[in-house]
Amino acid sequence: MNGPPKRGWWAWTRLTLLAVALTALSTFFLVFPLLPSGRIVLGEGDVAPWDIRAPRSVAYESALLTQEQRRRAVAAVEPVYTAPDGDLAREQLRRAQRVLDYLGSVRADTIASPSQRRAWVLAVTELNDLPVGVVDGLLALSDESWSRVQLELLDVVGETMARGVREGAVDEARQQVPALVGLDLSMEEADVTVALAQRFIIPNSFYDEAATQAARDRAWEETPSVVRTFAANEVIVREGQRIGPEEEESLRELGLLYPRTHWIDLLGRGALAAVGVFLLGGFLARFQASVLWEWRKQL
Repeated sequence: MNGPPKRGWWAWTRLTLLAVALTALSTFFLVFPLLPSGRIVLGEGDVAPWDIRAPRSVAYESALLTQEQRRRAVAAVEPVYTAPDGDLAREQLRRAQRVLDYLGSVRADTIASPSQRRAWVLAVTELNDLPVGVVDGLLALSDESWSRVQLELLDVVGETMARGVREGAVDEARQQVPALVGLDLSMEEADVTVALAQRFIIPNSFYDEAATQAARDRAWEETPSVVRTFAANEVIVREGQRIGPEEEESLRELGLLYPRTHWIDLLGRGALAAVGVFLLGGFLARFQASVLWEWRKQL
């Protein structure tokens, strides 16, 4: 019994060329549109070759503009700080009173030299950067003036701390101290009061990260979506205009943008076409083998 007829090299070559051609043709149809669709191959940064108009009236939610509006809303949220800590303010007032008592004892010491008394004042942690002129002025005040300075200092520190001194805004709070000092004090008394009071002002209101993030989340969620509308035949991109992210989004939403073909897309569709041709060849070899070898049937 004779086996299947042997095929010459030309028959195999013709079959191979046919398979390659069919694969290439199938890949082309998979990658490129067969019929005109009115779509164009453009991307961000490209220049429009002509006026591109909306083919119909449309309204769509712009993800790009919505994201941008929500980011602006989040950026506009002010940082949230805790309420002023009254216990910390009271502790700072007690600390100021203790330092004032210590300064009173230094002032009362008439035996020590001026340089030694100055050194004792500067030994206080809060006062180690006090200008020498202020130290000398403090020591030179009369007892009556010193009493007024003490009362005014405690009032200023208490009022400032009661308002709340935010973390990171201590310098700003200290700069407001001169405006809080009573006008009934002399210039010398006011200078000493301001210099001392500024050094007892510390932050007692702190950044609340959780509350700030919650406020930002609310701002994000409560910001409405941005809806863009185009009337039929309205120009989306004018001739010569460079396409930006917003224009690209509009073209895509209107179905006018055909995506660029990348090598990975070409290879993927080519592999799909090759599998299809292989399966077709297997089917014909099993059920209609004559089609594979007779060129008229192949055509």
